[in-house]
Amino acid sequence: MHAMRLLVVLFSLVCSGACLHGPRTVAAPPPPPPPRAAETTPAKASCDACRGVLAVHGVAEVESCNCRTADSGKACRDGADCEGSCLADEQRFQIVEKGPPARGFYLGHCSEFKTAFGCFKFIPAGAAARGPQRQEDAAEDLCVD
Repeated sequence: MHAMRLLVVLFSLVCSGACLHGPRTVAAPPPPPPPRAAETTPAKASCDACRGVLAVHGVAEVESCNCRTADSGKACRDGADCEGSCLADEQRFQIVEKGPPARGFYLGHCSEFKTAFGCFKFIPAGAAARGPQRQEDAAEDLCVD
């Protein structure tokens, strides 16, 4: 009798009511919501229009757009030649007056973005009008953060 009682208790525990009422069905979890399309804000739309990069740039703490330039990579000798900056190619200083001191111009290329972040040798606007310069005066070493 004691063994019979033990079997009934074990049966009850194993069955958990499913034996008397049929198998339980557990509802599948609902499917995840479809991914949302990226939201387009006015700032994002404006930045997309100039093929720019909307992000936190340099040491700024706020997001901004850095637009690409239409003349990226174009040869330049003056900062006024470019939409962004004229970046001197360090190995391309053309001497036009032997001197002493030797004087000339840096040849450079236009930056890819309106603001060139990092450390570069910038050829300033008006450099061509100043005429040939000593190499150390023909471009400005500048870091933009």
